[in-house]
Amino acid sequence: MSLFLNLGWTGGANRDAADEAIREGREVQVGPLERLFGATVEDAENIVKKRTQKALQNQYGGQLAQLGLMVDWGDTEADIQRKIGTRTQERADKQVQRQDAQAKQALQIATKEKEKERGLTREIEGNKLTAQDNQLTAQLEASRQQYAHQSKTQEARYAFEGEQARLDRGLERDLSNNSADMQMQIAQMNSDLADKRMAYDRETRRMDRRDRAIAQLMAGLGQLGGAFSL
Repeated sequence: MSLFLNLGWTGGANRDAADEAIREGREVQVGPLERLFGATVEDAENIVKKRTQKALQNQYGGQLAQLGLMVDWGDTEADIQRKIGTRTQERADKQVQRQDAQAKQALQIATKEKEKERGLTREIEGNKLTAQDNQLTAQLEASRQQYAHQSKTQEARYAFEGEQARLDRGLERDLSNNSADMQMQIAQMNSDLADKRMAYDRETRRMDRRDRAIAQLMAGLGQLGGAFSL
């Protein structure tokens, strides 16, 4: 055996066994003649692994380097493809996870912005309703004051008319009890009374026009209040 080793035949026998295994695509087999020249299955398999590693490195080295991988001792092509597929899938999964995280973050930001917008809208609507309520309250107060003023005006007119009626009745009693020599005085009194009645009529017409104006104003305020209630 040492003679064969010194002559280099052992290495040749191992290479022959390795070549046959690679060529035929089978496991390493060492025949009797190859054993005679010092070949072993282990040495031949190491040659196969070394050649396979070199071939795989030539074929997949660039792709493996991009993925941060390398050909390990004893890897087969199936092992390399499995490594590439696993690492590619891992990177794809991480990319999907990053995209999901970004989409989730964007959704959260959009949701917060939407909530801010809704809050601002509610605040604006609340202020608008408050302003409308204040305006309606002011209008109702103005209507109440106007109604009170109108009521006082009517009461004053009724009091004036009652007073005039009382004076008329008293004057008629006085006239009926006076003698004929009081006719001139009665005529004078009638003249004064006529003047008062004319003044009363003028005041009544003026007050009627004012009442109509107040009624129109109240009607307008009522319509305006109805519009705000809608």
